[in-house]
Amino acid sequence: MKALPMFFVMACASIFFFCGSDLEDVSAAGVMNASIGADTPTLVEFYGDGCYYCDVVAPYITKLKEEEGIHIEKIEVWHNEENAKIWERYNARCGVPLFVNMKTGDTLCGAVPYEKLKAWAKESLEKTK
Repeated sequence: MKALPMFFVMACASIFFFCGSDLEDVSAAGVMNASIGADTPTLVEFYGDGCYYCDVVAPYITKLKEEEGIHIEKIEVWHNEENAKIWERYNARCGVPLFVNMKTGDTLCGAVPYEKLKAWAKESLEKTK
């Protein structure tokens, strides 16, 4: 069994996942199991509630799921200190939105065009196969 990268272990501290309008509290063990055991690696978006740029890319996330079958979990960081600490570990120079592949550590920063987000997601997921 491969050792987990330190960034992944640190990121698995008490994270809240936003699933539609329902808030689900997931333990660190739950996040690790979901990311490690899933057929599809976990992609996350660190975002801020009320962030203009996050709102710009929100439809892209929906479109990725509908058209490509790629799911991106959303983690709010502006109003949650624990989530903010995790977000800062990935890239302190990047604001929100910040997209991260929890298995590889690949990141994409900012409100990028849909095609760029799609290409990053596909390439990032391909690295874990």
